[in-house]
Amino acid sequence: MELWAIKYQLVNAAPEYVFEWLKNNVVEKHTLGDEKRDQLENSLLSRNEKLINLSLALYGEVPSVGYSLFKSDDPIIKRAALSGRSVRPIFLDESWVLNDDVLPALLEEERQNAKSDTDDDGITLLNELLNNKFLPSEILEAVYEKSGHFSDVDDNLWISMVAMSARNERLSTPYNSTWMDGYDEYRYNAVFSAAWRLFKEFPVNKKAAHVLSYLSDRLEPDGPHDMKALDVVDRWRSNDEKDDETFSYVRTALVKIVGNYSDEFKDLKGHEDVALRKGYYANLNWTKPDDVSDGFEKDGKEFLDSAIYNDSFFTNEETRSALKQACWDAPDEHSTMDYPNYFNSRAEYLSTKHPEWFKDSWSGELPFEEIEDAEERREKRLEYLNTQVAELHKALLGEKDVYKESNEFGDNSILNDLRLELQQIGKHLGKLYQKSSFSWGWLVAGAALGFMLGKY
Repeated sequence: MELWAIKYQLVNAAPEYVFEWLKNNVVEKHTLGDEKRDQLENSLLSRNEKLINLSLALYGEVPSVGYSLFKSDDPIIKRAALSGRSVRPIFLDESWVLNDDVLPALLEEERQNAKSDTDDDGITLLNELLNNKFLPSEILEAVYEKSGHFSDVDDNLWISMVAMSARNERLSTPYNSTWMDGYDEYRYNAVFSAAWRLFKEFPVNKKAAHVLSYLSDRLEPDGPHDMKALDVVDRWRSNDEKDDETFSYVRTALVKIVGNYSDEFKDLKGHEDVALRKGYYANLNWTKPDDVSDGFEKDGKEFLDSAIYNDSFFTNEETRSALKQACWDAPDEHSTMDYPNYFNSRAEYLSTKHPEWFKDSWSGELPFEEIEDAEERREKRLEYLNTQVAELHKALLGEKDVYKESNEFGDNSILNDLRLELQQIGKHLGKLYQKSSFSWGWLVAGAALGFMLGKY
């Protein structure tokens, strides 16, 4: 439908219809020539219908419209605008959130709430903004660095703002772009670096430790190049046993940004501080059954508390079985079977995310259908099929991909033909993995395999 027709339809449609249309027609990326979208949203704004305003605040893309809605007297609309998509900067234009009357007003509200005697646990406007994944990176950086608008906040408010941002999806979303741009990647990752630098700059107290522990669980492990994590560890120690128990979570979290293949990471396996050993268990890659037996023998439940939430311990049958047995062997004073239950719950969850890891545990079809996202389900099926073709290639032709020329009697000709067939299947799967729908992938792969088996 032409945009003029859509505009005419929406301007005259019921508010409920407009809400659903905007919800289902979000703009994933801004492009040049968005004037028509501007006209559409401004026309809808002029209707001054509360439900339409709410939909524009949540799903609208036009910064001027989002700013107008933020300036409204309706607290619901104001809150929605701060959590909506219009806060994204467009090309060379800054986000409307950086207007002089936005952040100062939100900070003043926070200060007034801090002075109030009422126990208001509601989500504030600043909280709403700092949770918005479309928030410009420079605002998150300024919060973590306590700079710009946030330069004069006290330590309590600083810690609170970091806590507000901890659930922001942006912090757990790695850089991803088909267009290679080193500077853009550097600027994107600067948010992660600024967040990890908090371990060095934050005041040392229990509230800060709780916030850093929570933040690190969600934060991409891309630390600042000028900060060695293990040099910061000693800040988070205390002679007070209760304080040190809280601080130990921070020490464990810091291991996340120690290079997994570095010598300093490997040395943590035998470190005298159990918090750093737990960090080792939680971040170890390419685990083996010996890693389970060594860790469980040394640290028992402390090992299990970390290993159960490290996906690497579930990627192959041998290591997974060793971890399962360790969970059953864990002391169970009250017969609650906590660790076997933790293991089963984690295994069930991961089997839906990565069914290919569990292929040796079932005799039938892997549970791909339990993966809700259709695109992810298709990719997992094709990925698994590709590995099966590779295993078939190895089983039939051996480890070496070296074949002699067939002689006049046809010796080795079948093996060479089989090799070519398998290579062609692999190429088809690679193309399907990128371009085709799942149903065509299975059809072509099935036909190819059927032809090969029928021929040989």
